[in-house]
Amino acid sequence: MFASTNLYREGVKLMKKILKWGVLIFVGLIVLGVIIGAGKSGTNTSTSSSNQAQEPTKTQEPTKAQEVLQKQWVAVLEVSGASSKKTDSFVLKGGKQRITYTFAGNDPLLGFVYLMREGTNKEQGAIYDVMAQKAGTDETISRKSAGTYYLDITAVNASWTIKVEEER
Repeated sequence: MFASTNLYREGVKLMKKILKWGVLIFVGLIVLGVIIGAGKSGTNTSTSSSNQAQEPTKTQEPTKAQEVLQKQWVAVLEVSGASSKKTDSFVLKGGKQRITYTFAGNDPLLGFVYLMREGTNKEQGAIYDVMAQKAGTDETISRKSAGTYYLDITAVNASWTIKVEEER
């Protein structure tokens, strides 16, 4: 019984020693990283006179942030109607889609818009992208992968206009 207790105490001492050294090494690496980072980001104070030739600036590839800023909404489909309808197929390249919709009519009004992948149907358990219960205009964002899609629109006592745009 005493042998197992001593063995346990020795194990605890060893674990404390390992933990202590691990923490010291970790802190040392952080300090070293800060010192190296400070050395690289030091200010470079050089003066240039107007008599010296200026080096031409190089054109750089756009950064990811600049590419995002350059993206635009491109119209993919615009349809309207006054009853339930399935649209013709259209192609999405993947990413973000904006669905802008207007439903008009008298109460009770009900409208659903399903953005469906070609070859599927809402009877297979689809979830609507838009549900409207009153007249008005609004928009929603969807994120579908690249592929061929169609809209399945259900409208009760409503006329509608739907525009699908994709950020490209």
